[in-house]
Amino acid sequence: MAGPIVRPAEQRDADGIGRVWVDAWRVGYRGLVPDAVLDSISLDHRQQQWRARLGGGDPGARTSVSVIGGEVVGYCRLALPSRDADAGAGATTAEVASIYVTTARRRTGIGHALLSTALDAMRADGWRRATLWVFVDNEAARRFYSRYGFAADGGREHDHGTGLDELRLRLALTGSPPRSPV
Repeated sequence: MAGPIVRPAEQRDADGIGRVWVDAWRVGYRGLVPDAVLDSISLDHRQQQWRARLGGGDPGARTSVSVIGGEVVGYCRLALPSRDADAGAGATTAEVASIYVTTARRRTGIGHALLSTALDAMRADGWRRATLWVFVDNEAARRFYSRYGFAADGGREHDHGTGLDELRLRLALTGSPPRSPV
């Protein structure tokens, strides 16, 4: 069986991306993010945000999706350049702003396909470093990213919306890409 197909997101993918995000948060973050935060998430609001983003309201971003049977099952959004003032030279540091896969499709290679495609695109476009933010206590995500060579760089923030601490991970994009972690 061939791996998941990853392609650039289109306007018609906005509602599906919103569903992926809501599922990933409501189900995947249960027990990590406070229930009150998860219970307050609005699918309609998230879909409206994605319609605006994909309609041109997200300059400097690139979003890819994985689609199976016409359904968006995962996505990856890049911020080009990184939104962090202290992440390094802005013209050379990109950011993985978000990457999510529906909980029903986790551990099927979709996350790997999305992140590998994103890292390859960043390298091809000449970005020298990639950063991303992860909740400190999200051990599964930290293990996933470490398989690609991402490591904590000392950046830390407090996410006021969730009440959780985050740390920044960084990856050098120069040189050969790491071997497939799957």
